[in-house]
Amino acid sequence: MCNPIRQNSSRAPLPTDKVPLRSAIAFAALLAVAAPAGAANADSTRIDAPAYDGVVTQQMLNAGAAREFQRFDAILQRVWEQASSRVHALDAPADSVLTGWHAALQDAQDAWLAYREAHCVAEAFRFRGGSIEPMVLFACKTLLTHRRIEELLPEVVGEAPP
Repeated sequence: MCNPIRQNSSRAPLPTDKVPLRSAIAFAALLAVAAPAGAANADSTRIDAPAYDGVVTQQMLNAGAAREFQRFDAILQRVWEQASSRVHALDAPADSVLTGWHAALQDAQDAWLAYREAHCVAEAFRFRGGSIEPMVLFACKTLLTHRRIEELLPEVVGEAPP
């Protein structure tokens, strides 16, 4: 039987392939089923226990993956605002050697957002029209967003370029 979730064996793993897409999908599925049934939690990312005697539907998995992406995207937004503010302040003096850093960072972020969308649409395309497509799309976006947060953190904590 052919496994529809397979890694492209024609390329060597990249150093940035810390978490394969298959693991991200498994993580999204775990999120959908891990919420305790009676937990009183005001966290908007909590997934209510199903009313189907423990049956988990693909729709529930898709919703869990979407919520997880929204959570990471909100974190990225906060990290981006902090990084952008810091870099803008360093970029502000006209005589600064760092003049243009903020514009370069903004261009990079804009390009990265376009890349994330296009890459994840392509990743999920193998499942086009299938019930798993949204989960694959959101799992991909979550994974790339997590990596981008890690990339932006040096700008937030103050590591200046060499």
